[in-house]
Amino acid sequence: MRKEIFCDETLSAQDIIDALDPEDERALMEWARLASANSIAAGGIGQTVQEMRKAREAWEALSPAAKRAHDALLALLAQEYEEAREEYRRAYGEEPPESVLAVMGPDWPGFSFLSAQEIEDIA
Repeated sequence: MRKEIFCDETLSAQDIIDALDPEDERALMEWARLASANSIAAGGIGQTVQEMRKAREAWEALSPAAKRAHDALLALLAQEYEEAREEYRRAYGEEPPESVLAVMGPDWPGFSFLSAQEIEDIA
């Protein structure tokens, strides 16, 4: 198991991901995929009860370390999104779009470990 360093406030998303055990990394990505499948936030028609159940079961099966990494990534996204919004305001003199992806860009490394709804809720 890799050293857990999720409580360090100076970490980047990639640092948090790199600290994950490979199995935890895979399981967290799978949970995010299941939690986002057909969700309205991901552009789908809405999840079925069965899809929601599978996502819930995947979450419950995650290790404590994977859940802490998830929580650290979610908190970091909220922080970095606010910082990016401030930069946008300074650069363009107007309010940024109400979209995490529009402000942050699609390459933020932690997106694959969060559900589409969580990402949407940050905005």
